Amino acid sequence: MTEKEGVNYLKNSVSKIADNFAFVFLDVSLTMSLTNDNVFMCCDWIIVMLQTHQRALLGANGFLKYLQTNLIDEFGKTIDVAGVLPVLSKGQLIIHFITALDILVQDQNKQ
Repeated sequence: MTEKEGVNYLKNSVSKIADNFAFVFLDVSLTMSLTNDNVFMCCDWIIVMLQTHQRALLGANGFLKYLQTNLIDEFGKTIDVAGVLPVLSKGQLIIHFITALDILVQDQNKQ
């Protein structure tokens, strides 16, 4: 089995039943692994959920870069990010999220 066949294994399986449903939701953590690559190859859209602190936002940014280089560029995957949902575990953490978002925007502007 080639790498491309391996990363499309779940997609090929899900495609056999996908027409029977309006939506198929696959819920996984944002980690970089062959298992998750299989899930992401099945998706038309991704919704990124993250906690509202700087490390989570920087991790999500790294994850999106991973999607770009490993799935879109290497395997030609077409996928859209439908949204980013910040999750507050404590009310005061919104300050951390805003600060992290400012840092990320500044970093993007430097490039």
